[in-house]
Amino acid sequence: MLDRQDRKLVLITGGAGRIGTALRPLLGADYRLRLADLRLPSVPAAEHEEIIQADTADLGSRRTCDARRLARAHRPADPTRQLLRGE
Repeated sequence: MLDRQDRKLVLITGGAGRIGTALRPLLGADYRLRLADLRLPSVPAAEHEEIIQADTADLGSRRTCDARRLARAHRPADPTRQLLRGE
């Protein structure tokens, strides 16, 4: 069994949202998780999780969040698209 630090890193954008929160226990058994969101999650970070409060729509923030990751597990909704379409 791999030590936690030897596990691959997965970025969950929208980590404080409904889908990001649901993915945490599913992926946390096998991967280290980096959670990125504009707001902080309601559930504190576990030992294998890292929380970054950032706007992933901003290129500089996205580069910080993406550093050394294996995969992105979730792409959050963009509320500005709904506003532009009048939804």
